Amino acid sequence: MAEKKARNNFIIVIIILCMIAAVSLTAIVYSLQIANLQNQINDLRAPKLVNISVGYSDNGQGIIHVTGYVYNVGNMTAYGCHVGVSLSRDGATLNSTNLYFGKDSSLGPLFGGYYVRGETSTFIDGNVTYTGSPPTNVTLTLGWIAPWQIPVP
Repeated sequence: MAEKKARNNFIIVIIILCMIAAVSLTAIVYSLQIANLQNQINDLRAPKLVNISVGYSDNGQGIIHVTGYVYNVGNMTAYGCHVGVSLSRDGATLNSTNLYFGKDSSLGPLFGGYYVRGETSTFIDGNVTYTGSPPTNVTLTLGWIAPWQIPVP
């Protein structure tokens, strides 16, 4: 009789442990779902720079001139806005640099919903140089940095 009671108690303990494990697993799943939703919300809030007409021209004498329009369709301000310019010839990098734009062509912000006309010298209007024959590939990439990444002068 005592043996049967001990076995029943053991089964009850096992059932309780399984229930605790199931509740813990459910809590973990919900925590992961909450974290995923928070990441999605943060992604929607983040700055989103859109290339309206950023392009380049090559003067054939070692200068690539980059101009264009950019719009921040995100809800948050983009800091340190830049166009990453990479010049290469036959797979070899000739020059890779960032052209900053925004307030005073420095690390100034580009506010959410703010349209930047890049034909003025305070926005996207810059040169990147190279030597030798013209590049066979020019890559332009829009970028920004978080406020805490802005270098302190």
